[in-house]
Amino acid sequence: MSAVATERVLADIIPTTRIRNVLLVTAGAGFVGLAGQLSISVPLLSPTAFTLQTIAVLTVAAALGAVRGMAAMTLYAGLALLGLPWLPGGSGAFNLDGQLVASFGFCVGFIPAAGAVGFLSQRGWTRSFVDTALAMVLGSVIVYGFGIVWLQAALGVSWSSAMYSAMSVFLLTDAIKILVVSAFFPFAWRQLAKAGLTQGATAAVPSEPEPSGSDVAYVESNESGSAEVVQSTDDSEPAATVPSPRDSRETATSAEQADSQGLGDDDGVIDLTDEDDKSLAPAADTSSRED
Repeated sequence: MSAVATERVLADIIPTTRIRNVLLVTAGAGFVGLAGQLSISVPLLSPTAFTLQTIAVLTVAAALGAVRGMAAMTLYAGLALLGLPWLPGGSGAFNLDGQLVASFGFCVGFIPAAGAVGFLSQRGWTRSFVDTALAMVLGSVIVYGFGIVWLQAALGVSWSSAMYSAMSVFLLTDAIKILVVSAFFPFAWRQLAKAGLTQGATAAVPSEPEPSGSDVAYVESNESGSAEVVQSTDDSEPAATVPSPRDSRETATSAEQADSQGLGDDDGVIDLTDEDDKSLAPAADTSSRED
């Protein structure tokens, strides 16, 4: 069985090269860093300003797949540890006291969340609205799990306070962002399919068996019109002669002529019937009377 190549994630529509993968990982990390700087304040939706960082992480993972998504999030967290100020609020991973910021747990959670969402994306979960939404919810739970645990340990607050400040105030806005992204991916797949840029789901195509050496022969017609095997790839088997349609017709014609002449035996012997014996008897009687 041979498999038809197909795109598992959106990034696969571009021919695969090492340079391309490096560029995709770098672009994914940069996209998350940029989304973390966009602070949006909507009092009707959330009492606290929110960013697009978490949904950007899940979007990158769904578009790139598990390995590249995790690589992008590792690059994002690593550059923050090196001092690049692209965490939300324009800060790095360390505060002025040289300690990790309390929100760095979310950055740690980005890595396994990207792995989980990318894994599901590679198995076709971004091709329908419901499956995409479920994958995004799972990724969000992983991010919040790491973020809340880290925040509670760093600040020493109660679990209820940590959950409220890190998750509860963002649930409504996160739900809206998940709905938007869940509608985007199936729409993107449909448009790419209409443009002929995707090959659809992977399908197994049965491959035709290759003929063995004893099955391969070269046939040509000789002067008499019969088809002869003049070459075979298996020397152990003798060449076979295949009668041509003309030979078959000539054989049938000869048989018909033999029947019309009374040749019925293979030895060519003509049998005398009773009628022949009767026709010879009167001649013998006539000669005796003349004597």
